[in-house]
Amino acid sequence: MTARVVVYSEKDDEARDSHLIVLLPLGVGIDKLAPGCTATAGPSMVPSLRATVECDLGSIQDHGIHETIITTTIPADVFPKRFGVFVYSSTPDPAPGNNYAERTIQ
Repeated sequence: MTARVVVYSEKDDEARDSHLIVLLPLGVGIDKLAPGCTATAGPSMVPSLRATVECDLGSIQDHGIHETIITTTIPADVFPKRFGVFVYSSTPDPAPGNNYAERTIQ
């Protein structure tokens, strides 16, 4: 599976020192990570499985975007293929409620 996450900045200010956390579906391993991203350690009995990916995005200029692509293995059919993403920065955020998204991939 491939997750494409697009983060953008608006409200006439740049987002400094931005970070992205991607919550992975149950039962997936990582095939490919974007530059600046690291995966959490998997459990000792199945080290290929991961729970989250964290990415350092740096600064995103006002009205700028940053695209991150993560490719994972496909989980067993018994697990939903659902990703969650959360982004934050060191810049004050006038609308923090829009920093989280969740999507299910068919």
